Amino acid sequence: MKCPDCQEDLVAVPTSHGPGLDVCSSGHGLWLDVGEVNFFVENYISLKRAIGDAGGVAVRTETLCPRCGNHMESETVSDTSFLSCNACHGWWLPQGILTRLNETYRGAAVPIQIHEAALYTQAAARHRVLNEAVRGRPRFNNNRSNP
Repeated sequence: MKCPDCQEDLVAVPTSHGPGLDVCSSGHGLWLDVGEVNFFVENYISLKRAIGDAGGVAVRTETLCPRCGNHMESETVSDTSFLSCNACHGWWLPQGILTRLNETYRGAAVPIQIHEAALYTQAAARHRVLNEAVRGRPRFNNNRSNP
């Protein structure tokens, strides 16, 4: 998947809370697949309820979903904006939004301690390692003629 902001490949970053996250190594944001919000937002039930109660009009954007390529919609809940995809139901959270959602929606039985800044640091480091590995690979010329 590509970052909707910079078109660089998103980097899979492992987490201790469940599935890994797809994170932009340049710090633009992170992707939550359908169902992953419950692993990363402490009181996700209240968040889902707030989204349902908002009753606002979703605004279609020109931003394409990194998962399925459909246009995403801008959503705002508790003065926090993010993009969602009605086709695959994933969410694009710009940098800082996951932290803000966790600050707003606390109070679940099991506290979630997610350090969003560390996710971006890990993504940048993994991106560098992957790029160095690609640069270090021998290149083969498939256009050679056989003698």
